[in-house]
Amino acid sequence: MQVEVLDISPVENALLEMEQKNKELNSLYMRYSTLAKAAQVVSTNPLSMALNGVVDTPAGGGVASFRTSYLTPDYVTSHPERSDSVNKLRAAVDSQVRVKCRTTESIVHD
Repeated sequence: MQVEVLDISPVENALLEMEQKNKELNSLYMRYSTLAKAAQVVSTNPLSMALNGVVDTPAGGGVASFRTSYLTPDYVTSHPERSDSVNKLRAAVDSQVRVKCRTTESIVHD
């Protein structure tokens, strides 16, 4: 048996977390919008719960924490080797905002 240990920086961990949540939200949005177009009655509880989990993150966590911890000029200056991960995290945050807006608009208008 072989064990491999990967060293993941906090910003890379935040990026992985954002990417996973974005995939979940996109998947739920696609599922809900497809069912809504077919005029099927569908429970939006899973979608609502996922959105609540993103919007109502616990203190010290989520996007607000990522913004103050990693998406600052000081962080990039202190960790220039992580600038690529910081840029990807910034893009993932922007993507999540778009998904939340699109999903929320869909729920309100449908």
